[in-house]
Amino acid sequence: MNRQADLKPSGNPNDTTDNLPSSSNATRNLGNTGILPGPTGTPGKTGTLMHPAGEYSGDTGMLKLNQAVKVVRIPVAGKPGEYKTGILPMLAQSDTSALPPTTPPQNQTWQQKVKQHSKFIALATFIVLIIFSSGIYLLTRTTGHTTASVNAVKSSIKQVSLNATATANVQATATFEQSLLINDSLSSNTREWLTTQNRDDLTKKGIKIFFQDNAYHISSTATGGIAYFADALLVNEITPANFTFSVDAQQIKGDENSQYNFYGLLFSYIEINRQPISYAFRVINNKADRRYEFCTFDNRRQEHKWSDPIWKKATGKEFHNGKGKNNLKVQVKDHTFTFYVNGQKLGSIRDTKYGPGSIGLGVNGLPAGSEVAFTNLLLTKN
Repeated sequence: MNRQADLKPSGNPNDTTDNLPSSSNATRNLGNTGILPGPTGTPGKTGTLMHPAGEYSGDTGMLKLNQAVKVVRIPVAGKPGEYKTGILPMLAQSDTSALPPTTPPQNQTWQQKVKQHSKFIALATFIVLIIFSSGIYLLTRTTGHTTASVNAVKSSIKQVSLNATATANVQATATFEQSLLINDSLSSNTREWLTTQNRDDLTKKGIKIFFQDNAYHISSTATGGIAYFADALLVNEITPANFTFSVDAQQIKGDENSQYNFYGLLFSYIEINRQPISYAFRVINNKADRRYEFCTFDNRRQEHKWSDPIWKKATGKEFHNGKGKNNLKVQVKDHTFTFYVNGQKLGSIRDTKYGPGSIGLGVNGLPAGSEVAFTNLLLTKN
């Protein structure tokens, strides 16, 4: 807003009286003090007042204002009660006092971010490399030490296992040797087994017993229409109450279509009034009905010298059919009999008819003959 002030000089240059109209738009009569101009129009270090912007006419004494002004009364030094009137421009606030406009953040590319934080990234990478290298070093040392420790432990365990196995084997061997009663390969006659070389009484009945090809052979062929059961016994060897008896048996000759084709182990053998009595674990090698039987033989009976089976079981995959070799074993403990073939447990039965006695081997005779080779006889006490 532009305002005009009417400046009329008074006749007395010393008159300092101001005649100001009451209206805000009235022309102001100023004394000869005039305006207090600054030498440059701008406030400087001297603190001079800035000349108000406007057009001043020396002829009319009129001042056309182009900006807002402030009328002030300045006391005259040394003259109490006297004042000079002046006009001060209204200073606008400098733009420099305002804060610069904020620039909205712009999205930076990944490359710009990397470039901006390159020093920080380099430092962080360096620290990570140091930590990683230290970790590898420590891990290598720890792993090597751990591997060595594990190997040492494994070696110790292996050594302990070997020692334990060796100790167990030694103990088992010692126990076996303490319990071993007979260990006979039957490759030769080292225990005075029966042979028929000088036994005409037996050969006349078709019975032949001999050592051949590292085995003990027992054979029986019917003569005069009669087939005899041929047996061989160690009558001087009496088993304890609890024992294990085993032998390998291989039939060399026999009729697999006959139900009388059998052979096996004899144990608890005794004689009463010169009549033999014995338990038998036998194989009925009849391909139509192969089976195992546990029964008794009692020669005191006029008929049915062989009892009905106390226990029986059909052969399975454990048995080597035909002319195959099979290991037969019986284990006796407190009158309980447990039977095995080729290491396979077949079953158990309890019977108290007979007690300790001798052991032996037997083969039943057939019209066309039957022969079995025995090897590796073993007797131990339980």
